[in-house]
Amino acid sequence: MTQTRNDALQELLAKVEAGSADWDADFMGEHESIMVLSAWRGSLDEALGLHNAVLPGWWYSLDWKMASVTDTQDGPWFNAFTENNPARAWLMAILKALISEITQ
Repeated sequence: MTQTRNDALQELLAKVEAGSADWDADFMGEHESIMVLSAWRGSLDEALGLHNAVLPGWWYSLDWKMASVTDTQDGPWFNAFTENNPARAWLMAILKALISEITQ
């Protein structure tokens, strides 16, 4: 993974957090970018599919306002919150975890 991928993930995360639909996730690959869009729109099935595709074996926790992901049960946990879209929160938590993997 390169700095360019990190920049793209950071930009995508910022736009998803802002609720903007004006973003491009093609750098993730066609299948993953479709899952990103579907999760952004609210599909929990697609958020789970993305989670399994890009963070295989990671733990997750989800409720109606918050999503968290971690590579071990003891953390660190990457958390995200939304008012009414748990799939989008899960997407944001996934993006935070991917960014963390790059910057380690």
